[in-house]
Amino acid sequence: MESPVELVIFDCDGVLVGTERIALRVQLRIGAELGWPLTEDEVVELFMGRSLVSMAEVVRPRLGDRAAQLWCDRFAEYHREAVDAGLAPVDGLTEALAGLDRTNLATCIASGGTHEKMAHTLGRTGLYERFAGRIHSATEVERTIN
Repeated sequence: MESPVELVIFDCDGVLVGTERIALRVQLRIGAELGWPLTEDEVVELFMGRSLVSMAEVVRPRLGDRAAQLWCDRFAEYHREAVDAGLAPVDGLTEALAGLDRTNLATCIASGGTHEKMAHTLGRTGLYERFAGRIHSATEVERTIN
């Protein structure tokens, strides 16, 4: 019997690589530095899964244009440092990918992250080459606001 599944599409952050806890810590740090102390729940609600552009849209009304840009700049810097200090694939991912390899299903990544960010995080965990040529970013798609 043929499988109705022809393609497995992975998100990157929090699915392939454990960046969610890193992002949470970074957001808490930046908020404290810029005078907007946040709780973990607030960070999850306001920032998790968002692009830098979306983060700036959240910060701007509260802290202004300059702080919104500073927030994004610091996020990129601190996140990169934390990833370099120790990022790992999500627990169980290696086994799950090995199981998929046995099925011969096609795989790809579709993420809200930029190609640069994914090259960095996936590269640090040894996953970039596995998905090379099949990595897609929301930056490739026109953004519309409804």
